[in-house]
Amino acid sequence: MLYCWKSIYAVFNSIMWYHDGMTHYAYIVKCRDNSLYCGYTTDLKKRLAAHNSRKGAKYTRSRLPVSLYYFEEFDSKGKAMSREWHLKRLSHSEKAALTKTLGPEQSALILSLNSLQEHKL
Repeated sequence: MLYCWKSIYAVFNSIMWYHDGMTHYAYIVKCRDNSLYCGYTTDLKKRLAAHNSRKGAKYTRSRLPVSLYYFEEFDSKGKAMSREWHLKRLSHSEKAALTKTLGPEQSALILSLNSLQEHKL
C-alpha cells in the first residue's frame, strides 16, 4: 500500500509542476478597505471581473470594488500556487513593497485591467 501512495504522489507532483503551455498567475488585489487579497488564476481579466461581480472569493465580496495590485507569471500551476502560498504569508507592508519591483509592462497591464473594471462598475 505504501508504494501505491508514493506512486500517486509522484504522478500528482509531476502534473503540478508540468509546463502545460498556459500562463499561470499569482496575484494580489487591493480591496476597498485597503486590505490585500492573494490568489491564483490563469486569466487575470476574468478573475478580476469575477471578484468585482461577487463571484470571486468570499473575502472580497464585502470589500468591493477590488483592483489588481500586483501579479507574477509562471509556466506551471504548481509554481504559481506555491508563490500564492508564500504571498499570503507576507505582511501588508511586505506585499506593498512588491509593487516597487513591477516592470513597466506589468504596471501598464495593471492600469489597463483596472481601467476596464472601473468602466464596468
